[in-house]
Amino acid sequence: ASVAERNRLQQLVGEKKKKKKGLVYVDLNSTRAEHYQHCRQISDYLDDPAKVDLTQYMIPDEELMKWKGYVFDIVTPESRRCSCFTKSYNKYIRGTGSLLSSNFYGEDGKCLLDLKDPWCMKDLESMRQLKLRYFTETEVGRLMGFPVDRFSFPPLGEANAHAGFRLLGNSLNVLVVAALLEHLYRARPSTSKPDPQ
Repeated sequence: ASVAERNRLQQLVGEKKKKKKGLVYVDLNSTRAEHYQHCRQISDYLDDPAKVDLTQYMIPDEELMKWKGYVFDIVTPESRRCSCFTKSYNKYIRGTGSLLSSNFYGEDGKCLLDLKDPWCMKDLESMRQLKLRYFTETEVGRLMGFPVDRFSFPPLGEANAHAGFRLLGNSLNVLVVAALLEHLYRARPSTSKPDPQ
C-alpha cells in the first residue's frame, strides 16, 4: 500500500474515533512511525504456521460481525505495536487485545478495506477476507518478553483452553521490568564505607 493510502486510512480512523460507534481501529504505523522505528515487527514474534494449528485462533463468524458496534484493534505482521493483552483475551473480543490480520492487503498491495469508508463492510464475507485471528499464547508470551528457550506452558487440555491467556493477561513485559530493576539497582545509594586511602 502506498504512503498516501495509509495516511488517508489513518485520517479516516481519526475521524471515526471521534464518533465512537461502529469503529475498527487499524494502526498502519503511518502517522506515528517515528515512535515505532526502533521496535521489531510483529512477524518476529509469530508462531510458524507449519508447526502450530492456527485454525483454533481464527475469529468465529458470530464474533466477526460484532465489529459494527465494537472497537477492533487490528494489526498486521508488518505492524510494530499492539494493544495490551488482558486475561480475557481469546474469551471475549472487545477490548482484550489486538487481532492479527494475515490478509490486510490484497495481491495488488491495496488495503482490502475501502479507504473512503473502511467501515462500510456489511457482510460476513468481507470480514472473512481479512483473516482475523487471535494471537496464540506463545506469541503473547514472546511479545511480553518471556524467554522463548526457558518459558513454555504445560499441556492445558480442552477444559483449560484459556488458562494461558489468564496467566499472561495484564502482566508486565519482562524486559521492561528487568530494565527498571537494573536502573533502580544502579541508582541506589552505596552502603559500603569509603576507602580510607
